[in-house]
Amino acid sequence: MCSSDLAYLARSLAQQASVVLLDEALSGVDEPTTEELFDVFATLVEQGTTLLVATHDLGLVRRRFPRCLAVNGTLLVDGAPADVLSMEAVDTLFSARPAP
Repeated sequence: MCSSDLAYLARSLAQQASVVLLDEALSGVDEPTTEELFDVFATLVEQGTTLLVATHDLGLVRRRFPRCLAVNGTLLVDGAPADVLSMEAVDTLFSARPAP
């Protein structure tokens, strides 16, 4: 997460946003910083904030997130990571054509 990403996150926290969208916010972040961010995420969720985290790190999704949305131009699958990231669902996701 670069300094501008941290600034956007800080601004959304200061504004007490009800929904926060993080696009690849965990890409290239070291493990200690990732843990700190997940502590912040947990606090936000406890306060009622909805977090949407876009990532291509499917292993991280399986390990750390309670819900997963698979999107390829449109919502294809929504549910627990174990269900959404099943071989069949991933095959469907990656073979789907994006919506025009």
